[in-house]
Amino acid sequence: MIKLLSTVMFGLLRTVLSVLPRSATICLLKYSRNVFSFRLNVILEEQLYAQLLKGNSTVLDLPRLTIPVPIERKMSIRVGDESQRYYWCGHFDEVSCYLLRHLNATDTFFDIGTNCGFMTLVASSRVPAPQIYCFEPNPNTFRELTNNLQINGLQANTFNLALSNKKEQCRLYVPEGACGGSSINAKNYERRDLLPGEQRPTAYHEVDAEVFDDLWKDISAKSPLAPGRVVIKLDAEGFELAIIAGMDAFVKANAARLTILIEVYESEYDAAFKTLEAYGLAGFSIQSDGLTAPAKRPDKNRFQNYCFMLPS
Repeated sequence: MIKLLSTVMFGLLRTVLSVLPRSATICLLKYSRNVFSFRLNVILEEQLYAQLLKGNSTVLDLPRLTIPVPIERKMSIRVGDESQRYYWCGHFDEVSCYLLRHLNATDTFFDIGTNCGFMTLVASSRVPAPQIYCFEPNPNTFRELTNNLQINGLQANTFNLALSNKKEQCRLYVPEGACGGSSINAKNYERRDLLPGEQRPTAYHEVDAEVFDDLWKDISAKSPLAPGRVVIKLDAEGFELAIIAGMDAFVKANAARLTILIEVYESEYDAAFKTLEAYGLAGFSIQSDGLTAPAKRPDKNRFQNYCFMLPS
């Protein structure tokens, strides 16, 4: 009976939201986090994005809202940004759960493909900010990252550049209406299912790409690694293997204490495992609770997050 009443109630809510002006829905969403249940927040945000994306390819000028991330951090998001919608309800994916479960104060964290900084904010609740290194090539997203660090008074090391296996200038393709999903790999959008309302991007930024090993020579002279583990989160939308090739010396030198958290699509599964296993690292699937399990291949056009480290 309770389940039936709940289904009816939420069905009525969806009906009401479908006829409300967009501004009223946004207003509800703005205040719902501290008032309503998690499930109601999910319905509100789903309805809002359905309105924004349905037959509408225009990026709307919506208010920026500073929301509390449930790790005593705050984060500024754009409500109309498809790639930021998941932060509204405090969605923690398996990688963020892994960081919360395993990071320690003596570790060093590299956030490659930082986006607007969600993973860095999560990591900063466990690791001192000076031991965090952020790499984000999109200049607009980099400004959002910088803003989120400033909101929280964090002094992480930030780099507005791409990483690659050679020093060059690249085109960074940028999806419309989303700060995430930017890729140097033009074929990235052919290997995966598109998000609702997402189109293959034609806009791009000209960005500088550097080789990590070359950069680290200068960085480490001033800021050597902390004594704990070295944890690398790598999410570069199809460009991960080129970045790893540019980290060859670093990976070899630190393999004994290295953990790489990497997003792998089905089309790159074999190449990613072959590359990282050559360093003596074993790959594991990351579960929703942040624990690891035997590696499982993703479904076609889909991805999974994997953890590579020395086998125990």
